[in-house]
Amino acid sequence: MSTYRAGEVTVSVELGPLHKLRGELGSKAHQILDKTAFDIQASGQGNAPVDTGALRASGYASGMHGGKSDYSQARSEAGSRRETEFTPEEQPANPFERVIGFSVIYALIVELTQIAFLKMAVERHRQAFVNAWKGLFTGR
Repeated sequence: MSTYRAGEVTVSVELGPLHKLRGELGSKAHQILDKTAFDIQASGQGNAPVDTGALRASGYASGMHGGKSDYSQARSEAGSRRETEFTPEEQPANPFERVIGFSVIYALIVELTQIAFLKMAVERHRQAFVNAWKGLFTGR
């Protein structure tokens, strides 16, 4: 309970339910972000062009709630294809951000040559992401 006084007026507010709601919304928000990140990663891997398979195998998502990241697994799988150069794992700037990427240098070249396999994956899951956020705040 928090009490605020202004002159002769005293207002008491029970903040417990608000803290509970904030925790519930935060947990659901992380679920939405994690699911969307994994969905985009999986679609991106499905869309990735295949030469040696290293690019497709190198997809990862980091910043997952609870510290989950599959970067090392992706790097291991991609590296088993042949000698491969890797980009460093990108880390999100805040807890409500996720990073979806491909860890082989070749991924940068493919993206730059207009084969936007990751962009197609983002577009595929955009509306589901928007709908999930709307549902979070409307209770649906």
